[in-house]
This record gives sequence, structure tokens and C-alpha cells, in this order.
Amino acid sequence: MKEFGIDPDQWEVLLLQPQGNVWMSAGETLTLTCSVTGVTPVRPVKWFKGSGSGRQLVYAPTGSFHRVTRAVSGSDTDFTIRVSDTRPTDAGSYRCVKVKKGSGPDAEIRSGAGTAVSVSAPGLFPGFLVPGSSHRRCLPMSPSAPPSPQARK
Repeated sequence: MKEFGIDPDQWEVLLLQPQGNVWMSAGETLTLTCSVTGVTPVRPVKWFKGSGSGRQLVYAPTGSFHRVTRAVSGSDTDFTIRVSDTRPTDAGSYRCVKVKKGSGPDAEIRSGAGTAVSVSAPGLFPGFLVPGSSHRRCLPMSPSAPPSPQARK
């Protein structure tokens, strides 16, 4: 339905993802924040992990998603989700996406900036970036013990 002669899908809607990077240990609960500004209602908003044709649907307003819940049920502006019992395989880039429902596949209208999530194995500090590479190293959680010689390299 058009209001003021403008299709609602053309109204300015912004999806704000304030978390650029999140580091955590496996087993913790991950909270991914997404808030929407603009004309309401803005539903539906979905969450995806990854990008392109291989991206994975993590959360949608309908359906059942193992370990993923909406933090503020029923809100028209807060689409924050929680992922319980995180695992190293949960690491990746997450994006909240405003979609337009139609007779075919949902069309993406807007998306948030994305949040990069790193998940370390239990008993390790979240990783630090090794200079000159794209690899992360994790340190043992024993603050009294110095890092092993391998971790120093």
C-alpha cells in the first residue's frame, strides 16, 4: 500500500550493526545487535552468516533455528539475536538484512554493516592477529604461566 504516493519499500530504512568485531570463547552466548531506524513496521529482518550464494540463514521471523533466539521479541526496531553455546564453527561474518516478501524469493532491500565473530576453543583466550598474516593464535587461560615458545613465534 502506498502512503503519501511513495511505496513503503522505498522509504529510507537503515539497519545499524554497531559491533564491528566480537571475540569470545566457545560455550558463551553470542549477542548480535541490529537496530532499525526509519518508518515502521520494517519487518521482516533476517540474519545471515557469510556472503554471496553460500551464505547461511541464521534467523528469520518464522521457523525454528537451533541455538538462536530473538533478544527482544515483537519489537519493530530491535532485531538483536542471541546464539547460545557458541562453537568455533560459529565464527564468521554476520549481517542483518531487511527483505521484501513477494510471490517469489525474498528480495534484499538493505543490510547492516556486518559483525565479524571470532570464537576460540574452550580454555583459551580469544585469538590475536599474527602480524603479517590472516591467522589468529590463542593463548592458554592460565595468567601465571608464560606463553609457550610456539605462541611467542
